[in-house]
Amino acid sequence: MLADGEVRYVPPEQCITREEELQGAKPTKMLQLDSLRTGLCLKDAEESPLTTSVVCNLSLFQALTRRDLAADLVGVATYGIMHKWTEYLMRVLSDQPAAGFLKASQAQVLRADRQAWAEANRQCSEGLHPRADGKRPLDVVFEQMQGCTKVIYYLLNVPAGNAQRALRQDDGGAEAVESKKRKRQTKKEKKEAARAAAAKKQATGEKEEKHQKVKR
Repeated sequence: MLADGEVRYVPPEQCITREEELQGAKPTKMLQLDSLRTGLCLKDAEESPLTTSVVCNLSLFQALTRRDLAADLVGVATYGIMHKWTEYLMRVLSDQPAAGFLKASQAQVLRADRQAWAEANRQCSEGLHPRADGKRPLDVVFEQMQGCTKVIYYLLNVPAGNAQRALRQDDGGAEAVESKKRKRQTKKEKKEAARAAAAKKQATGEKEEKHQKVKR
């Protein structure tokens, strides 16, 4: 990132622990065509990136903290400034919403985090090396990130009525389908009952006719 001067988003699930890195499976060998495509050669299989679980808030916080440390280690940002952004995201997750609103979800936080790095990429177009005043461009951007409306928009609490309304619509749709099924079943039963009654009446009429013939 620092070498090419381009900001790249690193998802928290890719910020694995040292233990997970050591336990990662080594790439296996596989046969591939050589450069001239005239024969086969033995090469390492492509290694897929290792990932870690961020399903709970604690694991997400730890992964983001590892990312903050890595950014400071390679010299693209300062840990203290980056970690303030991480702590802000965690506060959003734990804050209790106003009445009638839902808590911010982890999905919202991850979308906001991705948008923050996209905004940082836009503002750091001149590279990531320290400026003349000694400040790092990424530090300057993330110091103001909590006031960026393009990012904070993703963290807004959603009215609970929207979710309840959608649930009612789903329930209403299911109820309507069930009601139609019941109506079709009732019509079918009525038709079958009518046919059975007609058949019974016809059978009774034929029986009486035969009985009259016998009397005559």
